[in-house]
Amino acid sequence: MRLLILCFILFAEKLSAQMTSGARFMAMANAGTALEDVYSVGSNQAGIASLIKAELALTFKEHNYSFNELSIAAYSAFPTYIGVLGVFASNHSLKQDFNEFKGGLTLSRFLVSNFAIAGTLSYHQLSILEHGINNVLSFDLGLQYRLSQSLLLGIHLINPLAYVEIENSQYKVPAQVRIGASYIFSSQILLAIDSEYDLEDFYDFRLGLEYSVVNMLKIRGGTSLAPFKQYVGVGVNLNKVSIDGATSFHPQLGMSSQLSLKYEF
Repeated sequence: MRLLILCFILFAEKLSAQMTSGARFMAMANAGTALEDVYSVGSNQAGIASLIKAELALTFKEHNYSFNELSIAAYSAFPTYIGVLGVFASNHSLKQDFNEFKGGLTLSRFLVSNFAIAGTLSYHQLSILEHGINNVLSFDLGLQYRLSQSLLLGIHLINPLAYVEIENSQYKVPAQVRIGASYIFSSQILLAIDSEYDLEDFYDFRLGLEYSVVNMLKIRGGTSLAPFKQYVGVGVNLNKVSIDGATSFHPQLGMSSQLSLKYEF
């Protein structure tokens, strides 16, 4: 356990909060930059601009079948006359030794009928036993553009001000860029792709698929490259309530699972 904590400490400057984006997105390899859902609050906030009703979602994730490492998150979105407001909170913990919290406020709206923009102000707190607590603020910018009824493009700029020096803080949230697209092949099949770039040294590519067996049942799957992981999941829609489950398979660390619950008011 102490060795694992040491690894977290050594890479603390590269940490961004473990934002859990919901089991629907996880099952599609977290390729959510060009998807529209309340879970977009944790993926690309512009995706909540299309919501016409208030929604609330909760999600729980255990990492690598170890209940010593857990993530929980809550998301809400409320349409208003100025746009859709989103509020979120996410916490990732490893027993009592490591705790990473992220919470924030989002405003997302359409500038024109097919172009949505969103801004998010986030608060991060990193706590490591015997190394104290660090806090920092970050800002995200999200964009989505609908080329047609079937094709949606998305760009998510994560903390573009990452390299502005903040006094007395050792917690640095890296700048990242995510570019994605989603395409609706039919009323049953949705394809999503994402590419993610860390402005220093990280790259990932994700591919996700959602298949509607019937209106109330969806089967999902996906894969990512860095590291090479596979994902699978299922979703059930019961009127205003949606229940989603997902599992990921890491080549070294094994399986992780997530369960999400969403309610539409």
